[in-house]
Amino acid sequence: MREIGSVRPQLRSSLRFIFQEFAGERSCVIEDPLTSKFHRVGLAEYRFLRHLDGTVTFSEAFARASLESGAGAMTEHEAVALLSWLVENRLADLGGGIPADFLEKTRGGEIQGKLKNVFNLLFIKIPLGRPDEALDVVYPFVRFFLGWVFFAFWAVLGVIGVGQVAVNWDRFVRGTEGVLAPNNWLWLLLVWVILKVWHEAWHAFVCKHHGGSVREGGIMFVLFAPMGYVDATSSLAFRSRWKRIHVAAAGVYGEFALAAAAAVVWAHTGPGVANTIAMNVMVMASTVTLLFNLNPLMRFDGYFILIDLLERPNLGTRANQLVTTLAKKWLLGMKDFAAPVWSELDTWLWLVYGLASLVWRVLIFVSLLVGASVLFRGGGLVLAVIAFLFWLLPLLFALGGFFKKGKPGERARVWPAVWRCGLLTVVLVAVGVFPFRVDIKTPGVVEAAGELILRAEGPGFVTGIHTRDGALVKKGAPLVTLENSELEIKLQTLGITHGRQDLKRRLFRMDKPVAEYEAEVALLDSLRKQYLEQLDYVETLDITATRDGRVVAPQLPKMRGRYVRTGEELLRLVDPSAGEILVPISQDDVDYFRRHLGKPVQVYIEGRGITGEGRLLRISGRAVTSVDHPALTTLAGGPLAVKPRGTAKDGKGSGGKGDSYELVQPYFWGAINLPENAADGIRAGERVRVKFRSERVQSIGSRVRDHIVRFLDHVFATAEAAAK
Repeated sequence: MREIGSVRPQLRSSLRFIFQEFAGERSCVIEDPLTSKFHRVGLAEYRFLRHLDGTVTFSEAFARASLESGAGAMTEHEAVALLSWLVENRLADLGGGIPADFLEKTRGGEIQGKLKNVFNLLFIKIPLGRPDEALDVVYPFVRFFLGWVFFAFWAVLGVIGVGQVAVNWDRFVRGTEGVLAPNNWLWLLLVWVILKVWHEAWHAFVCKHHGGSVREGGIMFVLFAPMGYVDATSSLAFRSRWKRIHVAAAGVYGEFALAAAAAVVWAHTGPGVANTIAMNVMVMASTVTLLFNLNPLMRFDGYFILIDLLERPNLGTRANQLVTTLAKKWLLGMKDFAAPVWSELDTWLWLVYGLASLVWRVLIFVSLLVGASVLFRGGGLVLAVIAFLFWLLPLLFALGGFFKKGKPGERARVWPAVWRCGLLTVVLVAVGVFPFRVDIKTPGVVEAAGELILRAEGPGFVTGIHTRDGALVKKGAPLVTLENSELEIKLQTLGITHGRQDLKRRLFRMDKPVAEYEAEVALLDSLRKQYLEQLDYVETLDITATRDGRVVAPQLPKMRGRYVRTGEELLRLVDPSAGEILVPISQDDVDYFRRHLGKPVQVYIEGRGITGEGRLLRISGRAVTSVDHPALTTLAGGPLAVKPRGTAKDGKGSGGKGDSYELVQPYFWGAINLPENAADGIRAGERVRVKFRSERVQSIGSRVRDHIVRFLDHVFATAEAAAK
């Protein structure tokens, strides 16, 4: 400290200082015009920096700044760290008489930073030039679209777009299944490129609109995904946080405007190129943008919007510093760290954000590596291993530095660090690879046994409904009343004709020959038979329960006043105690189900919150692809992917009920009896979830991988099916 105290640092004369206010506290933004970088420091740091003019020593500058800042002054270690940071970022020159160990530490930081850039395969930036001059030429023509008038238009357009999707929701869901189809990849890439250029153009123009500059633009690869970028960091110097938010949000609402316009085009076009492109724009400009650009856990647009809304400009940095400090203290055994002030709200905010962003990055990293290994087979596995090593090596290099020397104020203790890190590694590896018995879960659908369909035996208008869906009825109970005036008039006519014939028969008996009398009797019998048949026919207009059971007729209230034809279904009667649950069983799980035959399983009735216990009764002898239970397919929002018949994996269909679709993967089917507490009120077609503790032994790592693999298989199989 004594050697550094005699150094006379000097800040570069080209630096600019801009003051801003966050949550009632002022801070200073340092603009470096040579590198187009912006750095934020507090007022205590600024008071120290303004004395670094090359004429005063470090000790004198520190003493003056301490007197000016009072209780909020920096410590000596913080001042040394700040000076090291200035040198590392080429913001200050130390001149002669620099301690050798200080320069060594500074060079060590530079080397570590370079290694991070070399090894960071997951974040590659390729600059393509300086767009400022081109933006100046185009800006006058687009100025109108950057103000509040266009924002109001954008809001109206967004409401219209959302409305179009809501009205055509089922069609939209079906359309998204084909977005990842192989024959759509070229369109998808084209839309992606256009959207990213459009996104970055909005950032650039809004930044220019508020007086900023855009010094660089290019392409960057984030987690292997190509994205455009523009350097709009000059917006960090804006005094108004709403202008900074406007710049950060510009790309997102620019994409949303395209998505809304595409929704209108999609809703009013049929199958074709325009409809396909519109669907791609809707999906890419909404789902992907929300997942990445508006996600505040990654340092994209959402993060910069969040820090300005919360007025916490160094949220990510402070959060990472806190998590790193706790890791150094509790894992590496370093003692030279002050304990966080847990009574302050900001400390908890930093901790929660730091842990959440760390977990999110790990999840994305693992998911993409597993996805690459699955999609690209051996090549993807090699790529995943290389990316993992590129992530691990800088971390190991940093740990080695901590063990060897450490930064000022940090001294790692070898043995505590070794046993703590070793213990954590053992726990993580054990959790990841240690096998344990897992639950097998599968969806299911209720199928009623002994179902009786009641149909209209004669045509008529529905004039009376005497029951409701789900009602328990006894045999003979009235259900539905139909009315048919033609049948009733015909019955009355037959009654009158029968009466006349009976009178005529009586007259013939008195004064006509026997042969004529017998002929009249035969005619009377025929009329009586016709009358009774017509009476039975008319009586069928009153639909009654032919047995005890539960009514299944969800559309019954809508039938009042409607004309029904002969043979048309009116409702169904089911035996509440005779139903069962049918579950699809994948070929990977069928052996575990077979070992569980006759044993209890847990049943959860979706939408009712009812949990009960059933038993696995039987399993089909072979796997089929027929759509026997549409409620479980993606056509009805279920989990089973389908495709047009004749395109199953084995190249042939499995028969079925004449549906034009079949399952993408063949499934076995199992039957489970209804739980006693759930039998009352359950209806055919309801979906359930079933699970049981199986004999399968699996680690968390392999289970996570299986879930990712199944998800990818499902997505791409559905996309291929939609493309056929």
